[in-house]
Order: sequence, then structure tokens, then C-alpha cells
Amino acid sequence: MLKIGTVVGVHGLKGILKVRPSDPNAEWVGELAQLWLQVPSDKTPKPYIVLSSEWQSPLIWLKLQGIDSRTLAEPLMKASLFAPEEALPEISEGEYRFDQLLGMLVSSTEILKAENTPFAIVKDMLTSGDTDYLEVESLLIAGKTMLIPFQKIFIQAVHLPGTDYPKGLILIDKLDDLLLELKEIHDDAI
Repeated sequence: MLKIGTVVGVHGLKGILKVRPSDPNAEWVGELAQLWLQVPSDKTPKPYIVLSSEWQSPLIWLKLQGIDSRTLAEPLMKASLFAPEEALPEISEGEYRFDQLLGMLVSSTEILKAENTPFAIVKDMLTSGDTDYLEVESLLIAGKTMLIPFQKIFIQAVHLPGTDYPKGLILIDKLDDLLLELKEIHDDAI
């Protein structure tokens, strides 16, 4: 099961849930026939049939079977939505879902050649306008984060988790000056 969103609000009196998808381009969430919700206090998600959905960018409004009032919907605030991976739409080669990229290691061609080590880990994905960004946290400087545009001009390769890269690896290009500056800051701090 993959996390595909979070309940962030309730609309009206009939129990419609406002959901923020994990992937802001995931209008398909409303097309799923069944979802699983897990409130923070529960250990296991519970299945729900999707009766209707409406895309209200950046949110999806969902009407679920059995949630017929605001009183029943409000306890689901902050619940996580899940779906089985096989229920998700197929993606084209060279495209990735946000959940696939979270937790992957990041390096640049230059740093990988010089030291064979990643410099950051993907913590989140953000969208601004038409551009998606990797929010990465430095493995060199505690608490240091940066945004990297997730565009072909900057992303040289994406290696999904597997035998060569157990956590996965994103190789970036054309940002080496920024990254080398970060490395110099790290080296000066030691």
C-alpha cells in the first residue's frame, strides 16, 4: 500500500472530505474505486468505497461510503489515504511518482566521480507553478536543505531502488557549482 494523500478538511454537512494528494498532479486519486484511510491513532488503515470525487485544485473532494455527516467526517482529519500499488495508474518511462522519489539519495556527477558518495537525501517534493522541486536534506551539513528543480535539464539519471542502489539514486547535473560550494562549506566546517 502506498500513501497517496492526507485528509486536510471537511466540506459541508454531508461528510465530504478534502484531501491533499501526496502528488499534486494526482487527479487520478478521485478515480480509484476504493481507498484505505488510517487516522493517526489507528495502526491499520480501513477500506472505504469512493462514491464520488471532485478535483478542486490543489485538493480532491471525496465522498466515501459510510461517511454521511460532518460528525463522521471530522474524526478523519489528518488521516492518511492509501491505495494498493496495482490500483495506481501506470506511468510512462522517465516519469516518477512522488512516493518513488522520497528517501532516495542524491549526488552529482562530479561529486560521485570524486568521492563515490551521495550528498543529500530527498525529504519532500514541492510544486510551484509548472515546476516540481526535490527538497533535499544535506548528508554533509546537519539541517541544511535545498530545492533542486526536477527537470530534465538538471536531472541526469534516476536509479530506482534496486541491487545497484538499495535506496535509489538521483544524479543531478548543471548544479555542480552550487554543490561544490556546499562541499567547501562542509570541508571548512571540519
